Amino acid sequence: MPGPRKDRLGLFARHLALPLLLLLTIDALAQPRATLGPPALGPLCAEGANTDVIIGGCTVRIESGLLSPQDLAAALALRGEAYFRARNYAPAFADFSQAVQLAPNQAAYHRGLGLARGNLRRDGDALANATQIEQALGDFNQAIRLDPKDARSLVHRGEAFVALGRPERGLDDLNQAVIVDPGWAEAYISRGAAHRAMGDNQQAIHDFDTAIRLRPNAPAAYLNRGLSHDAIEAYDRAITDFDTAIQLDPSDALAFNARGVSYAKQGRTDRAIEDFEHTLKLNPGLADAFFNLGQAYFLKGDKDRAVANFIQARQLDSRFPDIPEDMFESFEMDIPDRVGRRRPFSQ
Repeated sequence: MPGPRKDRLGLFARHLALPLLLLLTIDALAQPRATLGPPALGPLCAEGANTDVIIGGCTVRIESGLLSPQDLAAALALRGEAYFRARNYAPAFADFSQAVQLAPNQAAYHRGLGLARGNLRRDGDALANATQIEQALGDFNQAIRLDPKDARSLVHRGEAFVALGRPERGLDDLNQAVIVDPGWAEAYISRGAAHRAMGDNQQAIHDFDTAIRLRPNAPAAYLNRGLSHDAIEAYDRAITDFDTAIQLDPSDALAFNARGVSYAKQGRTDRAIEDFEHTLKLNPGLADAFFNLGQAYFLKGDKDRAVANFIQARQLDSRFPDIPEDMFESFEMDIPDRVGRRRPFSQ
């Protein structure tokens, strides 16, 4: 029976489908910006409008047949960005693909295409996901060729390299992004996540500290710093960071799941279960949360609930192993139970 997975986040499963928390982030400051929303598009197809308004308003203009190729590309990019914010990646990809064809010299359109392409992931299909990210690298490369000082494209290419298991290469891009735009908090968050992927959690914490000084209301900075504190077994600090991330964004399932991991590592199993169950209310498809919940129920001696949750995790994501009847004897775990044996919380 294979031991616990050690991918992105440590020893408990926190769930992120790829090895880096901020991969292809949806943060507003990281989104493509270019000649989006020229006057010809009108107020309903303009940067800064509500997502649904942009989708509706830009669709009207796109389908009008009255736009020049450049304005049509801008409208498609605006609508693609709105779809991306709504996590509707397939139409975002289609819109940015058309925008790139119409205006191939716009770096931001290539960047948007890479973001959408990299998020066309298939749950549980690691090979397909990696292929999408490899292809997204080409989009980011083109964006950087068009604008070598585009910090956002540098960050996203760096994130993609880290997600593909090449953190040293990704760090080159992230270092350059910080030089190009030293006041952009998201660049430090991504660089910190790269340092964590390389096992340098102290340097990661330093980057997250910088991000928080620059943007104290960024939940991703606290979530990432909490992950690094958890990795060095500073669980109280980790929980404090996760608390802040949750206060800033109560809808973030990952933050609840992460906090549950730290609670479990402290032996606070009931609190962990509460967080894992709330995680699944926010995101019922989070396979790692089912796996964590199974581990927590196992620690409480509830084998039936443990196995049920393990099976659910496996059904949602084939990365998780099948659970044999002798699992309780064959698993080599990372969390001590009440009698001192070790039990795994996959990461």
